[in-house]
Amino acid sequence: IRTKTNFRILYIGRLSAEKNVDVIIKAFKIIRKKINEATLEIVGDGPAAKTLKILVKKLGLTKMVVFCGYVPREKLVSYYNRCDIFATGSAMEVQPLTVLEAMSCGLPIVGINKAGVAGMIKNGVNGFLIPTPNSHKMADKIIEILVDDGLRAKMGKYNRKIALKNRPNLSIKKLERLYKDILHFGE
Repeated sequence: IRTKTNFRILYIGRLSAEKNVDVIIKAFKIIRKKINEATLEIVGDGPAAKTLKILVKKLGLTKMVVFCGYVPREKLVSYYNRCDIFATGSAMEVQPLTVLEAMSCGLPIVGINKAGVAGMIKNGVNGFLIPTPNSHKMADKIIEILVDDGLRAKMGKYNRKIALKNRPNLSIKKLERLYKDILHFGE
């Protein structure tokens, strides 16, 4: 028996063309036909923000898509914790920190089978990978996770376990990035 229908889908990241957030928004339009109480939370800012807001309006999704703008990293955990699934449309991330953060909060992931995301997701185990940025395929996989409470819980539990196991690597990556930022400051 289904009890939950007000699912929250989350995207966190820069709003720019290469992130394919438009694919997530178009997928969400398809999802709403099956799960009409779902919402999409988009956290981040960037050059594509205005275009994405126009797309949301054009698709008639203004009341169901929330643009949260920039949120400081230390406050992101509340977004991860209140959502049910994390979607990423980028096909170029080497090691997406937001995917690791979503995993550590127990969220299943739907992403593109490219670069870093492909190495983090075991298809059907802790999320789903789609071959290319495709709204219909993304929608199908998000729906598959949302309508199956057992699958969603299993994927979330697996992600939390993997994230905890890989936590030392995450700290090293953060430190490396900090050093690079310091070395290249002002360039």
